[in-house]
Amino acid sequence: MQTLDNGPAPQRPEALTSVAVLGGGLAGMAAAWRLVDAGYRVTLVERRPYLGGRAYSFVDRETGQEIDNGQHVFLGCCDAYRRFLDEIGSLVFHSHGLDCPSSPPFDGGYPGSANVLQVFRQARAAGSTDTDVTSAPDAEVPPSFGRTALRDGDVLYCSGAGGSGWGDPLERPANAVTADVASGLLSVEAAQQLYGVTLGSDGSVDDAATDERRAGMRWQRLEAAEADPQVAQAIGALPPACGRCDESLARGVKVVEVDWADLGAPYAPFTGTGFRLLAGVCRACGGFVASRNYLPPELAVPQPR
Repeated sequence: MQTLDNGPAPQRPEALTSVAVLGGGLAGMAAAWRLVDAGYRVTLVERRPYLGGRAYSFVDRETGQEIDNGQHVFLGCCDAYRRFLDEIGSLVFHSHGLDCPSSPPFDGGYPGSANVLQVFRQARAAGSTDTDVTSAPDAEVPPSFGRTALRDGDVLYCSGAGGSGWGDPLERPANAVTADVASGLLSVEAAQQLYGVTLGSDGSVDDAATDERRAGMRWQRLEAAEADPQVAQAIGALPPACGRCDESLARGVKVVEVDWADLGAPYAPFTGTGFRLLAGVCRACGGFVASRNYLPPELAVPQPR
């Protein structure tokens, strides 16, 4: 239970001076705010230990995935919600993906990379018109969940992560990777680090170097240490056979932990958070046949009841 108070209630003969609002969802919070602004003493009652109603999310203990109870984005047409944010003078961040994977991987792919959310204080007030402010030294990173006040002249920079990967990145056609580099969706470094594709000075695929690099990456997977057996169980269901070499997977696969650092800067914020990326490796060819985000049970947030 939270009590909101903007000072002594006004003296109103034969009129209510205090109000109880039941429910701490968006509607309840907005009603409480307007009543306080009108001079009432307000008590906001919420049976759960958090506010937000269906805007709340939680981390599933078994999968490590963040589960959204309801809509987790708002659009320009959400006039009432935007007006509420303007009135309270702050932006309420409910931004998953800053320090945990924003989407699960599929069939040996990688999860979505980290979202980026930064506040640059008084950047516009200083006369800056450059929209690429990420190189500024005074970036403030808001908490993943919480309230951050924005003032005139501040700049909020948001960079959304891409979606999940589907299938072993090393099996993606090299020409498709090259097209992404040419269109600016992917850097030359990421093409090599994530997909094993090496480009020549003219931007075309170096087939020999790409084949050599991909073979080396598969060999590293086969040589990597196996994950703890209890952790390895989280890899989940497997396909009947490897899609690359058609080897039967009836006897299981080698489960390894992929180091976030090996995936480059877009995944760096996940390092040290406790979230892990598990991959199932075909013992015959080194291909990824399964992948899973994993959060140790002791780090999971209890689910709301």
